[in-house]
This record gives sequence, structure tokens and C-alpha cells, in this order.
Amino acid sequence: MDKSYKLIDSGDFEKLELWGGVILVRPDPQAIWKKSLGQEEWQKADAVFDKGWKFKKELPKSWKVEVGGLIFGIALSNFKHTGVFPEHQSNWEWLSSQIINHKSKIINLFGYTGGASLTSAKAGAEVVHVDASKVSVEKARENAELSGLKD
Repeated sequence: MDKSYKLIDSGDFEKLELWGGVILVRPDPQAIWKKSLGQEEWQKADAVFDKGWKFKKELPKSWKVEVGGLIFGIALSNFKHTGVFPEHQSNWEWLSSQIINHKSKIINLFGYTGGASLTSAKAGAEVVHVDASKVSVEKARENAELSGLKD
């Protein structure tokens, strides 16, 4: 089973995504264009978020997905989130490119589940990850371990 993330399609205020073998439809208010794929492709979704998750099949409580060379534990929240924002990957790539040639110290405020923190650590920076949510900090620690960045 593919363990990566892929944006399959978007439009009409929704996005169709592959999360490590699980296909999700989530709202996206910025997807103001028309969908590229037909309805038959969108109907293949395993779960759709519409004021809560509607499941077409039983899904695991959590699973692992690779995004930007990092491994994240994914779990569906009551407010459409999965535990990672893959649309930030281009920002992580830029951040990593800035760190490679410099000995950097990074403080990531509002760090959520660790995408920017883990990218920075992987590139060689010394990182301080800060978030007011204890749950987010714990998930960031788990994601660091999953990505081989425990220390």
C-alpha cells in the first residue's frame, strides 16, 4: 500500500486526497475553481467531511503517511484536520534549503505536529518546537520518532 500523500483533485470548495492508501474528501474554501475529475473519481473516497466525517468503509483510528520525506501519524479530527498540513511542503523545502549551508538555530512557534520543526532538524538545525497544545507537542514528538529524528 502506498504510504505517501497525494492531492488527487480539487475544486468546487473541496479537495480529494490520498493519505497513505486512504482517500478523503475535505472542504477547502480556497478551491474556487471547477473540479478536474469526474464525480466517479470523487465517489471513490473512503470518507467525506461534511459537518463531521461520513465513512464509506471502516478506517483505522490512525495510520502513517510520508509527506516531504517525513513520517506523520494521521488521525481524523472532528474539525476536518488530519494532523499535518501537506500544503506547507513547499515552505518546508524552502526552509530546508536555507539551513543546509548555515548552522542554524530555529524556534518554531505554533509548531502544531512538527512539519517545519522536523524539516529543520533533518536539515541539521538545532530546533525548539513550541505549541500551547500539549496534544500537538506530543504528536510532534511521535512524528519525530517516526521520522527517525527522536533526538
